Amino acid sequence: MTPVAALALLALAVPPSRAQVQTPPPSYLRLVELPEGLRLDVAVRVFRARRESGPDVLVSLVGTMHLAEAAYYGNSQAYLDRNEVVLYEQVVDDSTLPAQLSSAEGAQLSPTESARVAATRRRLALLLATAVRHHRARGGAPTLAQLAAAAQPREARRISRASTDAWGHPLRLETELAHGALSARVHSLGQDGVEGGTGAAADVTLEHPSPDSLAILESSSGLQGDLASAMGLVFQLEGIDYLGAHWRHSDVTLGELRELLAEEGADPSALLGALDGSSLLSRFAGGALRLVGATRRGRGMLRLVGLEILSRSGELFAAPPPGLEELLAVLIERRNEVVLADLQALLADEPGVARVAIFYGAGHMADLQRRITAELGLELVTVHWLQALSVRYAQTGMEREDIELLRGTIRRQLDALLGNAGGR
Repeated sequence: MTPVAALALLALAVPPSRAQVQTPPPSYLRLVELPEGLRLDVAVRVFRARRESGPDVLVSLVGTMHLAEAAYYGNSQAYLDRNEVVLYEQVVDDSTLPAQLSSAEGAQLSPTESARVAATRRRLALLLATAVRHHRARGGAPTLAQLAAAAQPREARRISRASTDAWGHPLRLETELAHGALSARVHSLGQDGVEGGTGAAADVTLEHPSPDSLAILESSSGLQGDLASAMGLVFQLEGIDYLGAHWRHSDVTLGELRELLAEEGADPSALLGALDGSSLLSRFAGGALRLVGATRRGRGMLRLVGLEILSRSGELFAAPPPGLEELLAVLIERRNEVVLADLQALLADEPGVARVAIFYGAGHMADLQRRITAELGLELVTVHWLQALSVRYAQTGMEREDIELLRGTIRRQLDALLGNAGGR
């Protein structure tokens, strides 16, 4: 296995960097051998934060896979939505979001109000993008009812949820055609439900055509979406509903990520180009993946290889290929600093919150666990596991001897890669 192939696994779950594995880190991924196949599970670990006054807080580290089975995302969603606050991972491009509140307006908002404003903007963006895509595919000026009727069940439920703002007021979708071109406008009246206002009560509008709407429409799942399709899985951003008002973005933006990588002297172009699908290599890889995933045998091979590699991802990135140490330090440690700061502020300033979930890639969790226990004094309460993806040997289209040959080859390549890295 080449270093480039190992790096591609960042699209599934970013494992810990060298600095994080001086002592064996807690595992958030486990490979389960079954008579009929293999299963990969992801851990949910629950910690207790003790307060000097008031009730304790339960903080869950909910590791996730960026590609997984639909049932896994359903189970994760149900668990996350039982929490009063979800701090979630997503490196977003500022240009894909509606205009933000000014710093003066933002200072007026409580964390809860700020989260509701952000959730409303996510719903506006979803409705606008859906309306424009519907027009491109079918023509006409669609209504909300037409959007829901034309969507697949999962997307229809998301559209239904997005049809109100985070305060429960109906959102207004206005569409019209002029010489065959669509003009669309989605509008929220804010917290007070009436025209005008400031802060949380301010109206929020997103329109098409506009630079904001074009950026939203051009965003894509890139190589990760191609991997999901080829493996018969679901991409995380399509499997999880981020529209809840209790969901709070706790990550860097794409611009901030580029700045952090530049500070560390890391070159982000190859990784970011691969993941967003913009590079020539990722376009070729995407086409190859679609070709391989078109057959049952191809999908089975991809899942077998993915399960084997992911089960040892902590070892792989404990000794990353030369030149990747700085990249991984940013992808894991610097982004985790954002989460830690948000959690500290929440524990200090929001005494009414009793359950918090941190929803991040499984590779972030060893470092996060170390930080919240060592720096914040949280205590582990319990751990349980969710099945993320699996493969049944009988469904691969491969003979058992071929399966064992493939698995053995992958394990030997991993052993060689790890041995070479460890001997540098």
